Amino acid sequence: LTTIHPQVICALGRTAANALCGTQSSMGELRGKRYAWEGIPLVVTFHPAYLLRNPAAMPLIQQDMQGLLKFLRHGESSP
Repeated sequence: LTTIHPQVICALGRTAANALCGTQSSMGELRGKRYAWEGIPLVVTFHPAYLLRNPAAMPLIQQDMQGLLKFLRHGESSP
């Protein structure tokens, strides 16, 4: 990540989010908050496998992705 220096990072799932955030939190605690990894904005959302098991979570994932796209399009300070 430091080599490619992305504009934003999207952590898919609790394991990835906890590794990048340095926490041991649940998805409920992680989602919807602002994070950064080495100065790069970080968005936390559910893993795609979770969506396959819980299709009702689709609106939450869409909300997360819309925030990420808005950040990329408009260059807001963080997603």
